[in-house]
Order: sequence, then structure tokens, then C-alpha cells
Amino acid sequence: MVIVRRGASPRRLAAVLRWVRALLPAAVLVVDPGAGPLPGREAQWDGDDEVIVIDADDIASGPLSLAAALLRGAQRNG
Repeated sequence: MVIVRRGASPRRLAAVLRWVRALLPAAVLVVDPGAGPLPGREAQWDGDDEVIVIDADDIASGPLSLAAALLRGAQRNG
């Protein structure tokens, strides 16, 4: 499961979701409507290697930035 935290730009979110779908076609995508921190909900995912949380605004330029963010997210949880 990949949880994408929506950023400031709907266009950026759409692009990030396309890239995630291209890189991880079998992933379950969840878009979190809030752009702020989610300490309560994210705490329940700590240590779960099947959930990666990324922030759309942290993806700087394209699919390679997304791949780096996915790797960082996997390392945080693994």
C-alpha cells in the first residue's frame, strides 16, 4: 500500500499518482486528503513494511524523485 499525502497542487498530485501507478502497478494507492502531519494515523503504520507514506510535495522533479521517496519511505518502515 502506498499512501500519498496530497500537497498544495492538484496537478502535482495527479502526476505523482501516474508515476506511482507506472512504477508500482500492483500497489494499492490511497490519497490522504490532508497536507499536514498525521501523527496519530502514521503511528499505527510504524514498522509495517507493507505501507509506504510519501508526500506529493516532496517529489521534486519526476519518476526518479518518486523512486527515491519510495525508497526512503520503505527504509523508514523497514
